[in-house]
Amino acid sequence: MPSLGRFLEMIEAISRRDWSAIEKIGKAAATDEREKKHYQAAHKISQALEVALSRAGIEDSIGTVASPLLPLADIPSLLHEFKADDKPSPVLSQEILNSVDELIGEWRHEERLKAKGISPRRTILLHGLPGCGKSHLARHIAKTLNLRLFVIRFDNLISSYLGETGSNIRKVFDFIMNNRCALFIDELDAIAKQRDDRNELGELKRVVITLLQNLDISAGKSILLAGTNHAHMLDSAIWRRFEIILELLPPKRKERIAIFSLYLENEIPTNIYDALSQASEGLTGSDIFQICNNAKRKTLIDDSKNIFTHLCFSILEHLDRSATISTDKKTGERKIAAALTLKLLDDKLFSFQDLESLCGIPKSTLHLKYSNLNGSKENVR
Repeated sequence: MPSLGRFLEMIEAISRRDWSAIEKIGKAAATDEREKKHYQAAHKISQALEVALSRAGIEDSIGTVASPLLPLADIPSLLHEFKADDKPSPVLSQEILNSVDELIGEWRHEERLKAKGISPRRTILLHGLPGCGKSHLARHIAKTLNLRLFVIRFDNLISSYLGETGSNIRKVFDFIMNNRCALFIDELDAIAKQRDDRNELGELKRVVITLLQNLDISAGKSILLAGTNHAHMLDSAIWRRFEIILELLPPKRKERIAIFSLYLENEIPTNIYDALSQASEGLTGSDIFQICNNAKRKTLIDDSKNIFTHLCFSILEHLDRSATISTDKKTGERKIAAALTLKLLDDKLFSFQDLESLCGIPKSTLHLKYSNLNGSKENVR
């Protein structure tokens, strides 16, 4: 936990109502815990800091970001509201985290910026593979800034009638221009495809033009976020309309372990750190979330095994499902790593014959890999 010195610094900053110092001290404390691999403690500190800073704006100088929870006028049926939830903050790479923190800082000092004729950046494009956290990050930004978050309902937006889709887009932008909120356009490529695509109808090309025009004239009263899994399909002019462009990649080794710890609400044992990292290589944050939930279910039903054992079973099940729709050559290596994680958790509980049955990898291969991993020459049981 934070040191006595850090705690006293925080108390002093609170007494001065110095929110900038409170934010700095809180982030430093979370970073200290994260470096100690106390991921759960770091997460709790970050969450408490977010809550404190969002509430601070009601009485202090966060600008007008706290106002959006007031009733909004004429919410069109074209929009669906994402209700705030208790989902933990996303685990991000340091580069993405820095960009998000900078954006949030701009909006918290909105009035100071506007006094100098500058506005916070308000258009953010998130792109990357499915499951890498685009929707999660959009929710996080809106929640941190105390903004109500809306998403476009494409089933209502896109119409077969000539000109009606463009009209619907204008209604959406009229709403965000006249209200203070956050709008998330998920699957942006559905209405922003390249106009030089010969397979697209003229009507869809006019939709792109309408979207571009509205992006140009919309006021800086709300935040606009957009996400796509198919960045290559976007019209080139769309890219220039976004002030912040973030590519969300599958989490790296350290980030994956942090996500496992976060969703399991348990610190990962150090003796399985390397093997678990190898078993989860290539998984997205969404994959890990589903795997951890599955492990929790298994543990509640069968508490004869600990949650980390059930986690390995869940990873193997996920890899089996993935193998039916993918030809990833590394699936075998990940299965080996997941099986060896079980062995590292309890050397006596699982024989190499048991592990072969679980993952389909020959026991001789598993034994060799385990010997190399442990630096030992055990006999095959």
